[in-house]
Amino acid sequence: MAGVTKSHPKRQHGRAFPHSRYDDPRGGRPSALERNVLRYRAAEATLYLFYAEEVRDFMMANIYPRAIRDPAASPWETSEEQRLQKMLGRLLSDAEIAGTLSSADAQKVRHANQNDPKEGKKLRKAFGYAVNVGMFTATEANELVELLNYRNDIAHRIHLVMSDVTRSYWTSEHVAFTAPAYKGDALDRLRAYKDSLWKRTQSLMLTLSMYGLLFEHAERTYEEELKRLDRLI
Repeated sequence: MAGVTKSHPKRQHGRAFPHSRYDDPRGGRPSALERNVLRYRAAEATLYLFYAEEVRDFMMANIYPRAIRDPAASPWETSEEQRLQKMLGRLLSDAEIAGTLSSADAQKVRHANQNDPKEGKKLRKAFGYAVNVGMFTATEANELVELLNYRNDIAHRIHLVMSDVTRSYWTSEHVAFTAPAYKGDALDRLRAYKDSLWKRTQSLMLTLSMYGLLFEHAERTYEEELKRLDRLI
């Protein structure tokens, strides 16, 4: 698959080329394949950022207003977030019982952990409502929230998304211990959700966004570039 992560096995001993900062005898110049993989990921990242914002805007403009009118709609938490919340609760309770943490400090930690950016709270409430009305199943909501969170890796941790395409000895060693953040199937999954939003809410009156028109030419160009690079890779 185009853009797929490379394997970087951990060396058992020694360094292959001690007089060079690179593992590869050809030096640090990227191969044609590596150049195309990086170009593929760059186009993929641009589309991903736009599609993620489209999904967010759709949920905020069309689902959230209905969620705040429904008193039964509660903020959505993924199964992973629920697991971590329970784990934190047990750790704080154990620390209080052991006397290593005061009740006041434990309460402050619980309150700080529950704080969520204003838009994050709104989006969670929108997802909770969407599950209640059958727009998404719980599994689909979990997956879509995970895909939207991957957008943060692309926007703020792009070095981790690209880290496994390298000739650098230090980077290869780092990747051997820490898996790269790149997810090869994320764009296809997010695109499928984006394209299904209107069908999932066909009984509702929806607000039309003009962002797609502004990005239309760029989107078509990048999608064609992905197909071209996919054939080369």
